[in-house]
Amino acid sequence: MSIKRDYLHGTKYSLLQIKDDYHFNQDTELLGKFLKVYPNEEVLDIGTNQGALLYYAFSKAKIKATGIDLFIEVLNRAKENALYNKVDITFICQPIQHYREKKFDVILCNPPYFHSSLKNDNIYIDAARRDAYLSLDDLMLAVHDLLKANGRFYLVHKVEKINLIMQKAFQVGITCSRMQIVYNAKKAKTVLWEFKWGVKRECYVEKAIYLNEHRKDEK
Repeated sequence: MSIKRDYLHGTKYSLLQIKDDYHFNQDTELLGKFLKVYPNEEVLDIGTNQGALLYYAFSKAKIKATGIDLFIEVLNRAKENALYNKVDITFICQPIQHYREKKFDVILCNPPYFHSSLKNDNIYIDAARRDAYLSLDDLMLAVHDLLKANGRFYLVHKVEKINLIMQKAFQVGITCSRMQIVYNAKKAKTVLWEFKWGVKRECYVEKAIYLNEHRKDEK
């Protein structure tokens, strides 16, 4: 079993990652830097895996972190990483469709993007990538039930899904308050979203990110 420790770019934290598991990626980093949190907020990461998004939140403020995922094996490794990085994260092994224990100030999600027919033989990678495990409808319903009245929901998703995501968000009563589009080789690739309650809210569109320039600016 091949294991390596990778640093989360832009933070002081690092995570042990197994070769054949799902790894944090560029979308994780982009959403992690886009999200906003404040001290003592309760933050839920849906589909947390190793908890990478929560570490980005920890780098901004002292939060109360919860990560939920489907697999106890993954969460056991996530607990080891939390001990190594000296952070306190509550991990829950349960489908988000069944979890309704409490409400949160902030909800984070880097959801599965790919169509349910594109199956991967590795169950961990399959769950992280394929929407059969977490549909957009189920995700929005969970946000509706778990987000506090003054809360914020952060999401990264494919740019092709803009219309659908706005529609699904409107159906559960949340509206985009901030948006940032990410380009790769001059083509729009992904969208970073911040949602809040209310359907008559103005949306602030931040300066676009061009991935090559994004890396150059940080050197």
